[in-house]
Amino acid sequence: MAAPDPPHDRNDPAWDHIDPDHPEPWKGCIRRGLCCMSNPGWFAPGEAEKAAEVMGMEMADFVNAFLVVDHAKTTIGVIEGFVPAKMGPGGDHVETPGTKTGPSYKFTQGRCVFYTGTGCLIYEARPFECTRYACTNMPEDNPSRLELAMLWLQAHDATVEASQDSAD
Repeated sequence: MAAPDPPHDRNDPAWDHIDPDHPEPWKGCIRRGLCCMSNPGWFAPGEAEKAAEVMGMEMADFVNAFLVVDHAKTTIGVIEGFVPAKMGPGGDHVETPGTKTGPSYKFTQGRCVFYTGTGCLIYEARPFECTRYACTNMPEDNPSRLELAMLWLQAHDATVEASQDSAD
């Protein structure tokens, strides 16, 4: 039985933004770590807790060792979420884990704190953005920070609603 044709034509100009060394971009991620070495992905609400469990840590210790709170400006205001800390070229954190990021954080490239050079320490509990992002996608086909910010906002609203219900 012959292999099915790939869903994308490799000669299509829409693929020009892809690394030319990517052997078969229509197959998606081949775990080279290019994304992991430049900009860690955001966790969706509830995911950081799963990653802490994978690492065998309490959530507060996990945050203070590995995560920062990043922000996204949206049409409804600034939304914050957990993101793995970035490591600078010398192996130091770009921002101190357990703190909020500064304004230049999103413009600073840095390796994800969980990337080992051969893979992800928390692969089975990696962030939402990491599970859905593919360097072979057109940018609009990958999760947006607005999409993630909305998930955080919805989780916040649900928490506020639940605490108000329990106070009644």
